[in-house]
Amino acid sequence: MARPRSFDVDVVLDKAVEAFRSKGYEATSVEDLERVTGLRRASLYGAFHDKHSLYLAALKRYDTTNLERVLSEVKAAPSGRRAIEGLFRMIVQPPRRPAASRKTAAAWKTRSAR
Repeated sequence: MARPRSFDVDVVLDKAVEAFRSKGYEATSVEDLERVTGLRRASLYGAFHDKHSLYLAALKRYDTTNLERVLSEVKAAPSGRRAIEGLFRMIVQPPRRPAASRKTAAAWKTRSAR
């Protein structure tokens, strides 16, 4: 029987997002992920199976938290006009996604073709 997890998955994913964002997918090693998350390789693999799955989970977490942020800002706007203006500002200056580099995008295209 597996031991229950003693870490917050969302915190680990948020840290993984930052690691992938700063170095890109290919350049981020499992050792980098161990260092930033504070987890050992066995725990990372036990929770996420492999680096690819961790990356996908991190992207999903990023998208979810980003959507929540957008919705909360829209709801907090004092008027519909201010909400729309805020949305336009977010579109013009969106936050960087973890897979922002061309090198990472090319690696994903190659990996997806397999």
